[in-house]
Amino acid sequence: MPTPEVIAMSDPIHTGTTSLHVPLDKPPAAFSITVRKLLGKVHAGEVRVPPFQRPLRWSAADVVKLFDSILKGYPVGSLLFWKQQLPADPTLLIGNALLNVPETTEGWYIVDGQQRTTALAAALLELDHRGKTTWSLRYDPKTNEFLHGPADPLLARRQVPLPALGDLRRLSRWLRDCDLDDAAQSRLEEVQQRLLDYELPAYLMETDDGEALRGVFARLNSTGVRMRADEVFEALLGTSGKRQESKRDLAALQRACDLENFGQLPRSEVLKALLAMSGVDPTRRFEDLGEQAAAHLAPQEEATEALARTVAFLQAPVDAQEPGAGIPAYAFLPYPIACSPAATTTLTSRTGVSFGVKAATLRCLPATISCRLSRGRGLAGASDEALHLL
Repeated sequence: MPTPEVIAMSDPIHTGTTSLHVPLDKPPAAFSITVRKLLGKVHAGEVRVPPFQRPLRWSAADVVKLFDSILKGYPVGSLLFWKQQLPADPTLLIGNALLNVPETTEGWYIVDGQQRTTALAAALLELDHRGKTTWSLRYDPKTNEFLHGPADPLLARRQVPLPALGDLRRLSRWLRDCDLDDAAQSRLEEVQQRLLDYELPAYLMETDDGEALRGVFARLNSTGVRMRADEVFEALLGTSGKRQESKRDLAALQRACDLENFGQLPRSEVLKALLAMSGVDPTRRFEDLGEQAAAHLAPQEEATEALARTVAFLQAPVDAQEPGAGIPAYAFLPYPIACSPAATTTLTSRTGVSFGVKAATLRCLPATISCRLSRGRGLAGASDEALHLL
């Protein structure tokens, strides 16, 4: 069981002598794919989102910008796929629509480009998104722009919904009942061709090493617009990974916190608590810590118990026989940062640390931070000073 002290910078865990990023056997093959062909592969279930991908983040405005960029001929970035045999899936999610797709031996998992691929397929395919309108777009040939949401009834026969542009037959049916002149109809046909024939640069990886693939994914998404730390952790060591000895289920740890209507802690705060109770600096990017950090993580069962006991302490009245912090629910917690030292103290209280002394200190943490803030310290500095007291 690791000690609660933060691991020293000279430790191999911090120097990254053993990396979590496994190298590929060979570089991925470069090719290009048209939007038309990509749509067909998505609809057939041959292109899918892998379990370790982060959730969809794009707004409707992002989807509009993507289509506007394609129409203008701008580059929209490359795609990266991983060739795999994919099982049959009766509930494949495209946007917010469900598809029943068969098994395929020539499937591609999306490693990079999930937001773009989903935006293209969800907007151009004829799908039922069950009330979610993020991908509900239309095109106005008069203004030459893409717009979000269904058209006004008075303009419904002048502004074409994007699923009609996603297929020749659907566009032909829409044109039969539209109120556009011949020039505008020709414009729509040109726009459709420009969209569907747009070529996206892509790479295809062929490797049997899933860990190498997950390393690629984490590296791609921890630079530029970075993933949150908990998303990188899920990619490298989440429940869908193969490192059995290091896997930790952050969602299960979240559920462990939801006792007596306390509410679930954000996954990012659960990860910080897990790292802190494992003796790992929770302020560092997890992918930078190396494989030894993964090996030193607190066991799932012990982490679950520690978080449950932490919530019990936070909820306990200050005048109870075993006094707590008197915080009834997560929404009332002034500073979520308190969860990390509280969980660490709970986990280590069985090793001789006085939980009563630490509990008293924890109850003062919000006031301590507020005091440091009033003296001109930033939140990060105030929090560091307050945590140092623990």
